[in-house]
Amino acid sequence: MSNGKWKITISNSNSWNGVNGTGNVSYQGCNADGKCVSLTGGKIVCRHGLCRTVWKGGNYTYILEQPITENGNADSTLTVRKDRTEVLKVTGLK
Repeated sequence: MSNGKWKITISNSNSWNGVNGTGNVSYQGCNADGKCVSLTGGKIVCRHGLCRTVWKGGNYTYILEQPITENGNADSTLTVRKDRTEVLKVTGLK
């Protein structure tokens, strides 16, 4: 998925068995300058109309939120936190 400035690739989504807090989803996120971060071990939780996949990397937490829709075409949002502080929010990911 991309918004023109950020490109995010998610893989191994089928490791999620439908139970909240499970999965071993992989993440690669790259900015327009070609700087990338790769993570594994993402866990998925779906409730209240959103699915969230969460990865941890050092003091950082990466949260990808995807609204649950019938056609699956809703924009996604990536939020990155350092400890408890939000340091990045990327919207409009398709």
